[in-house]
Amino acid sequence: TPRKLGVPGDDLQHVAYTLADPDAFQNKDILIVGAGDAAIENALALVDKNRVSLLNRGNDFPLAKDANAAQMLKAIDAGKVRCYYSSSMVKVEAGQSVISTPEGELSIKCDHIIARIGAIMPRKFLESAGIKFPSADMSATPVVNHRYESNVPGLFILGALIGYPLIKQAMNQG
Repeated sequence: TPRKLGVPGDDLQHVAYTLADPDAFQNKDILIVGAGDAAIENALALVDKNRVSLLNRGNDFPLAKDANAAQMLKAIDAGKVRCYYSSSMVKVEAGQSVISTPEGELSIKCDHIIARIGAIMPRKFLESAGIKFPSADMSATPVVNHRYESNVPGLFILGALIGYPLIKQAMNQG
């Protein structure tokens, strides 16, 4: 389940949590929320035909592949993407968003918002299958061995369910 923005207006029609077809957007003001690979790839796919801004709650791109981070920094340096670092969403309204930046609140024009801020793990489902977690912390990932097998024999945990380190390792290993 995609993680929602969690601010007033996050259910408006122009807010999306995926990008199906970049070519469906032309000459639009688009705000991408997130700083991982999905957010970067969406921004780069839209930048040639639109005005793209990226909302990054941090100061860099630690969860992105090195190549994606480099491409994003190049697009930012070239003025193709406007990046709001150390910023967060305050609210979404028709045609604009209010964001909190280090300089204060700012209202920015946006025809479309794409939030690529992760997903909510189906923890109750996993626990109903007998899978153990190391703690009650909702951000905890399932307990696995060196082969990514869970405590349930023959049940392996892969992809987004085990978290970022395995995904990055799998992508880097091919």
